[in-house]
Amino acid sequence: MILKSNSYTQNLKIATIFVSAMYGSGCVKQNSIPTYVAINNFSLSTKSTEGSNSQKITDAWVFINGTSNGVFPLPTIFPILDSGSVDVEIFPGVRGDGIKSNPIIYPFYTSYKTKFVSTSEKTYTLKPSITYNSSAQIGINEDFERTNILSVNRDPVTNVPFTIINNGFEGKSAQAILDGSSPTIEKCTTVRVPIAQNVNNAFIELNYKTTALLYIGLVASDAAYSDVSSVYKIALYPNTEWNKTYISVLDEIHGLNKPYYQIAIKSVKPDSLDKVTILIDNLKLITN
Repeated sequence: MILKSNSYTQNLKIATIFVSAMYGSGCVKQNSIPTYVAINNFSLSTKSTEGSNSQKITDAWVFINGTSNGVFPLPTIFPILDSGSVDVEIFPGVRGDGIKSNPIIYPFYTSYKTKFVSTSEKTYTLKPSITYNSSAQIGINEDFERTNILSVNRDPVTNVPFTIINNGFEGKSAQAILDGSSPTIEKCTTVRVPIAQNVNNAFIELNYKTTALLYIGLVASDAAYSDVSSVYKIALYPNTEWNKTYISVLDEIHGLNKPYYQIAIKSVKPDSLDKVTILIDNLKLITN
């Protein structure tokens, strides 16, 4: 069954306009009437060593017979103008650094491949299933179910802890409370990940909910932990519901130029709030 949400209906209108424009310009490839493909969402499967299968895939990057067919926000329906047997490859896309205007193919997810015979006026509903690809090196993978590696204090004034709560995002999650007596927090992970300077991609993944700005970055150090630097890549805005984000830290790794890295998190209570609540789950640092 195809779910006809507002976004889906809008995409159907766009697809119809797109096909009409192609007819008018004389650019139709072979079919006079296209085949349509519908996609509602992706399904991510993970191994026990890869942690949560939580994902926020927002777009489908579609290739037909090896040629780009477009980037489509989900859920979507789009036309295929090729006739006969077609090879379809769909790459899962996310919004890099949580920015709506920054759609990217997420480099650590596999693509979804299928093949079918293009039939005029027929709609194929696909349910793309994907995994982490074999090149993904998950150096930090904390779901807070058994451990809490977000415990190294870097705040020179206070030592607000992340404690474990049971009713979190997926079972247990890490929570920190800021108030008037302890208005700031800065923590990094106990785990240090060795990352080479020639790394191709580096992302922090996390689920979060916060009532104040939440800064995410890296602590970099040498082997002896005698030369330590830090940088914060992004500030996540307050939200009332759990969110998922993918933060690229490749430039930061190149800039810091150290052999070891930890994830760093900090926040400051605004004067306008009596209390700030920060919730974190499924914290990952992934490279390849």
